[in-house]
Amino acid sequence: MNADRIDFIYSGGPVTATDSMIVGEQGSDGVDVTSSPWPTDHRATVTTFRVRPAAPPTIVSVASR
Repeated sequence: MNADRIDFIYSGGPVTATDSMIVGEQGSDGVDVTSSPWPTDHRATVTTFRVRPAAPPTIVSVASR
């Protein structure tokens, strides 16, 4: 992990990250996907996950208020 990075993507459960990209301004080092004009001084982090389906949790509710 690079100590100069401030953007992180956290995940939990039965998932595996399969790809990550940095989206930002054209002509900059370390940018995987570019957009021009880039509307901010911050770059975006985009990650693709492989998700294993799981059973939904039991829902507990009341019949009335």
